[in-house]
Amino acid sequence: MKQISPATQAYQRLRSQAPKGETHPELDRLQWMIEEFRVSLFAQDLKAVLPVSDKRIADQIEKARVEVQRAA
Repeated sequence: MKQISPATQAYQRLRSQAPKGETHPELDRLQWMIEEFRVSLFAQDLKAVLPVSDKRIADQIEKARVEVQRAA
């Protein structure tokens, strides 16, 4: 959970900052990457659909942050 918690917190913070009623593809992708990361850590037998890692999630957090800032 220590590996997932920072990403989850970043996602929740960005989601709360994002304008309501608009689509946010980068933010949605971040949500799915976090879910896939959980699968890769806790249910390896299921195999993650997306390639995920701490670095990929950090990069996606930055993309989502930029997207939310532009939308605000």
